[in-house]
Amino acid sequence: MAERENKGFLPVYLRLRQQMASLAARADRPGGKFMSVRALARTYQVGVPTIMKAMRQLKAEGILISRPGLGTFIAGPARAGGVAGCAGLIVSSSSMIHFDRVYMTILAGIYEELSAAGYLAQFINTGAQGAALAREIRQAHLDGVIWINPAEFCASSLQALRQDGVKAVSVDLREKDNTACSVSADLFDEGRRAVEYLVRHGHRRIALVEKSPAPAHGAEWEKSGFMSALRAHRLRLEEGLIFRGDDFSARLETALDLKAPFTAVCVPGPLYQSALATLRRKKRRVPADIALLTEDDHFTMDCTAPVPTRLARPLRQLGVTATRKLMEWTRTGKQPPSQALPWEIIEGETV
Repeated sequence: MAERENKGFLPVYLRLRQQMASLAARADRPGGKFMSVRALARTYQVGVPTIMKAMRQLKAEGILISRPGLGTFIAGPARAGGVAGCAGLIVSSSSMIHFDRVYMTILAGIYEELSAAGYLAQFINTGAQGAALAREIRQAHLDGVIWINPAEFCASSLQALRQDGVKAVSVDLREKDNTACSVSADLFDEGRRAVEYLVRHGHRRIALVEKSPAPAHGAEWEKSGFMSALRAHRLRLEEGLIFRGDDFSARLETALDLKAPFTAVCVPGPLYQSALATLRRKKRRVPADIALLTEDDHFTMDCTAPVPTRLARPLRQLGVTATRKLMEWTRTGKQPPSQALPWEIIEGETV
């Protein structure tokens, strides 16, 4: 892992601290002598000052112990024992994890499950690719990795890791079940549940706002579930009631001016505020005149009024399920199957 490869969000010395902590925890002889500074610098291909900074951090935490004249040693069994394994975490949009609740909720599920099983967690450099990424994972002595990312962006990298013998489970946020071992939110189920919920609340004329721009497969899965549920209730969706996200406000306003026959709109989370503003500008009441059903992924859902009725991906469960699959793969040596999880409805004041 050369310093120039660090395009991730962690400083080099902190990522080294994680890798060296994993190395110490997985040592065959807790209490034994740790690698020398120069040997570590050669192994990780970084300068001696960077290694020393990472080692100072580990010593301050009590993971490593200095013995003058003898060298550096791994803490005894009370500190280093009892570790069942170590999993790497890759979040491709690394800058987002500090404030994006989607990533943070998934990570909470992962950490919860890893902690319960006695596993360590370690972030992996998102700037490394291909052989460099596989090398970094091996150097960290990881059992495998969990990659939180839409599959369309990382499918080739995941395939390369698996070909290199790395156990890798992906958490796919947009696609459905399209990698060798993935845990995803069922987008067909999202579209189906939206219609079922609105029909149950008396709506039979429903408009749909398509995600735009959107991954083709993800958008089609969602729309397919939506249309399937309409057909099941002997309803149809007129072409004029399918709005694209790129010119959504103008189309919605035109449809309202023409008194288009709809009583409910399914709208992506980022467009919820725009939909609400347009309806208010056209003197439509929510939900008395037109109901709004949206998604729970956007951060504004925590601080908006009226509180929207929304479809929520099972974010924490995505993390928990992906972690269980990785541990099962590690324990049995057999790759688990992919799995798609259903969405759930969070009721608010807009339907």
